[in-house]
Amino acid sequence: MLSFRLKRFLTFFVPLVLITTAISLNLYFTTIEADQARLQSKHASLLTYQKESIEKTLNLFMSDLMVLSSQHELKLLFASDGETHRHDLANEIVAFMEHKDIYDQARILDLDGNEIFRVNSNSGAPVVIQASKLQNKSERYYFKEIVALGEGEFYISPFDLNIEHGAIQQPLNPVIRMATPIFDERGNKRAIIILNMVGEGLLSPFEKLVSAGVGKTLLINAEGYWLKGLQREDEWGFMFSEGRDRTFQKRFPEAAKIVMSSENGTLSLDSGFFAYTRISAAPTLEGHSINPSATSNWWWIISYVSPQELDLISQVQRERYILFNVIFALLFAIGSWIGADAMNRHHLAEKQLMVSERRFRSVTETAKDAIIITDGDGEIVSWNGGATYTFGYTESETLGEQVTMIMPERYREMHNQGIQHYKENGYPVLIDKTMELHGLKKDGEEIDIRFSLSTWGSDGEHYYGAIIHDITETKKLERQLEAMASKDGLTGLYNRITFDTRIIEELSRSRRYKHPISLMFLDIDYFKKVNDHYGHAAGDACLIEFAELMRKMTRTVDVVARYGGEEFVIILPHTDSQSATILAERLREAAEQMSTIYKNEHISWTISIGLASLEQNWDTSIESWLERADGALYKAKDSGRNRVVISQEEQA
Repeated sequence: MLSFRLKRFLTFFVPLVLITTAISLNLYFTTIEADQARLQSKHASLLTYQKESIEKTLNLFMSDLMVLSSQHELKLLFASDGETHRHDLANEIVAFMEHKDIYDQARILDLDGNEIFRVNSNSGAPVVIQASKLQNKSERYYFKEIVALGEGEFYISPFDLNIEHGAIQQPLNPVIRMATPIFDERGNKRAIIILNMVGEGLLSPFEKLVSAGVGKTLLINAEGYWLKGLQREDEWGFMFSEGRDRTFQKRFPEAAKIVMSSENGTLSLDSGFFAYTRISAAPTLEGHSINPSATSNWWWIISYVSPQELDLISQVQRERYILFNVIFALLFAIGSWIGADAMNRHHLAEKQLMVSERRFRSVTETAKDAIIITDGDGEIVSWNGGATYTFGYTESETLGEQVTMIMPERYREMHNQGIQHYKENGYPVLIDKTMELHGLKKDGEEIDIRFSLSTWGSDGEHYYGAIIHDITETKKLERQLEAMASKDGLTGLYNRITFDTRIIEELSRSRRYKHPISLMFLDIDYFKKVNDHYGHAAGDACLIEFAELMRKMTRTVDVVARYGGEEFVIILPHTDSQSATILAERLREAAEQMSTIYKNEHISWTISIGLASLEQNWDTSIESWLERADGALYKAKDSGRNRVVISQEEQA
């Protein structure tokens, strides 16, 4: 009897387990593929943003150099009263570097490589270097290329480490140099101007953007040397004799063959996941040429996820599907054993069935997730304690009722069509899928759920089994994290990344409907002095109070963001230059009358505002619009601060 019973048990149990295992494996690999697709999409979007950010920074770099090289005092520097103009020019460059903290040095060299004068950033307090400390740069590789340029030509150096007095500057100071020749009033080449940009301005966003995610963003040059590497000691190897073999090719030889021979793509290898894109280090402003050597100065941005991180991504899915198989294997084992025993003795089978039902109830009732079984028409035949906890209905309230009672109205027709589809075609639509939808509780509240569906037949009847997990709190946390990612942590205003997205949306909307739109750049005057005198906590208090002032005085349709440091920006849809100017003056006057109380001290501060509007010139690019507003702010600061300056195109 035991042998016969065991055979019948295996006849039922083994096929069910094999089918369930096949289904769960299919679900597992489908989910893993979806996770990998999301990973690829996320990292591709990240690379696109980083590439656009670098290109925007380099174009702004060239634009700033054009502004400096066109200074009238620069052409007068070589006149008979050049010393007077030297002093005026130095003041202009100092003011420029106070406003632009991304630059490390601004230099003017004669045609023999001697520095005529140099301004160092000095940690935000620019200083003109004494004549006795000026250097000769004629032997530096970049000088020889720059001095050969013609009028209107520009040079951009490779991304490397700054060298002072023949030695690599310590601590390491990554820089990019851009330069152009200077011609006097008669068109004679007299000198060159070189602007050094601090390299950390390009590198630091890599760490910030991936700090809350999976993987790391890397940057290599055309030779494969690390500009931003997995380890600090691997970076800038080409600058040191002992670092010549610290390259991308050395660490990832298989990946390097593909990455460095193509422009962009994704790659999955035993060494990890790679998403990459190639970027030219040369700016592309229309009407201006970059020296030929710079056009071959390629970089690759690489988003890398290690094998260990990839394994962690799939670990959660493995655990979930192992649990799924264990639960159903247990259910099938109980059912198969009962069926086998029933074929031996009918009465004994009835007793065993009662035992198995109690066991099944014990398994389902101890499960935290909702486990619901329906017949082929969608009527509920089993409802566990987890389902009561999730939806609020007791078992007695649900047995015999349609399962649509826990579905929002918008899903019910789709459910009925799915049942009809199965009856007509013989296979269900949603089997082998894990989905995230909404459920309906007894009190009418909608909740976020994740459910997986299985199906089986017994004694000519068809049944559906669903395991439902309440993910409402998880979704709420995800939405909170998304909101945090779009806001500035100190002021609660939109951050730079959100602003970059919103300005594209708002300008596109204004172009479509031909509505005026205005842009303000706002900056707290002498903010560094507030930090130096009262401390950074006092400065933060001023920033918070200024942010609250802008919230109160702007509309809900306006986009108010922290652009960086003490600089803010406001997008004003449906607002022409006249209306924007009125608001700007109101903001300036309100700020002038305010004072921030910090540790019983009253801190007074003012603001400068630059304004640029688009009312007809819809073909204006975002970069040009930003430059106009930023230029107006620069003029406001340069002409005495605590004022509103409108872009010259609005005044024309």
